[in-house]
Amino acid sequence: MRILLVSTQDYIHHPVPSRHHYIFEELAKRHEVHVPHFHVSRGKARATRLIVHEATRFPVREPILHYTLNAPYQYATFKRMANNFEPEGEQRNVFGVGNASEKIKEG
Repeated sequence: MRILLVSTQDYIHHPVPSRHHYIFEELAKRHEVHVPHFHVSRGKARATRLIVHEATRFPVREPILHYTLNAPYQYATFKRMANNFEPEGEQRNVFGVGNASEKIKEG
């Protein structure tokens, strides 16, 4: 099964892992789990079994500035990821105009 996790925090660098870290790390032992990475925290990088997709072009510490400046890049990242999550390998364009055959990890 392929799973897309949209974390409410920096999945890799947040100093305190939340419950979903433990749940999805366990799921990743048997499934393909993808997560976008937002560079908001400055903690030490945590090892992960998940497939991480970079979703930050401008790593800014202040959350409001971070998400405002990176919104177009994050939109493009989500678009690429969503277009590749069609069941049974079929690809479709779920966010309007664009090439649905883009590779999922391109960034």
